[in-house]
Amino acid sequence: MKVVDHDQFTPSVKGSMDPDKFDPSQPLLAIRLTYYKDATVICLCAQHAAVDFGGMIKFLKALSDVYGGGELPESTTPQPTASTSSTSLPSLVSPKPHALLVTSTPGNAPQQPPPFARVAPRIMGDSVVVYPLAKTTLMAMKSIVSAAAPVGISTDDVVTALVWRALLKLRLHQLDDLDTEGLSTTLSRAWSFERGATAVEGAVCNSGNTVTQCCSVLLISELLAAPIATVATHLRNTLIARPTHFCEETAFLNVEREKGNVCKQTFDENALTFIVSSWRAWRWEDCCFEGTAPAQFDHGCNVGVVSVMVSDGGGGVNVYHSSSRENCEYFANAMDEEIVELTMEE
Repeated sequence: MKVVDHDQFTPSVKGSMDPDKFDPSQPLLAIRLTYYKDATVICLCAQHAAVDFGGMIKFLKALSDVYGGGELPESTTPQPTASTSSTSLPSLVSPKPHALLVTSTPGNAPQQPPPFARVAPRIMGDSVVVYPLAKTTLMAMKSIVSAAAPVGISTDDVVTALVWRALLKLRLHQLDDLDTEGLSTTLSRAWSFERGATAVEGAVCNSGNTVTQCCSVLLISELLAAPIATVATHLRNTLIARPTHFCEETAFLNVEREKGNVCKQTFDENALTFIVSSWRAWRWEDCCFEGTAPAQFDHGCNVGVVSVMVSDGGGGVNVYHSSSRENCEYFANAMDEEIVELTMEE
């Protein structure tokens, strides 16, 4: 487990930008450079509503290209393989918001704390665990799961399934008095509509936020008992169905926006909704300044309902999660147990 004090590198406005309050009076992006005799640390702090991880990497890549004497790359418009123009959207006057896992409230309503505020003191913390998965480990796990899965699954499907179950075990450890009978858990996965088959017609490829959420739901008892191949297949099937849901969600959000309402992702009171995002496809190692690849990448602290997966620069992946130090250690141990159990299935 690695613990890093990021505050020594973060911009001075970090306190007003993180956690992201969607405050238009704050900068969209702030950068701080820290110079050492033989190294430089570049720290970015951005409002997530305006940019995602892929956008930040694209920004750094463009910055490194210009720094090296190149030209700023031109924005391009992707050619969608499946149109999501207004003429092709389903005719949904009032789609079911519970199926979309978003809730709508009046735009002038006072801001409410998250539904899981009651349990927040038990799940939050200022420590960060970085759990490494080497390329060879990823390949072995995918091979095992692929042999048992009825559909084609990705490496991210496998790792996300493992992380989901480890996060659930951690949450049940944190809320050891919780009655789980009949309760479900939700995996909210970042889904890019820029790179996927439903790239929005006319959208510009730039350093913006081009992701939405793809939600999978299982009963707690199902997630704990099912083979990882079953969980990974469930995640893959949810992704396959996401373009249709994206159209439904777009129609719902447009209707609510016209009413002046604000839509936010639905969370449950026990924080059994986990946001897991994989950004390992974005190559931070290509952001070369003075012809030298970065020596290391590190991600900032998340909140207790979030976990992210980032490339380690060598074909593997680093899984980030944050909580108290004791809970971070519990999560790492849970990941160990899941991987040992999976590899024993071979």
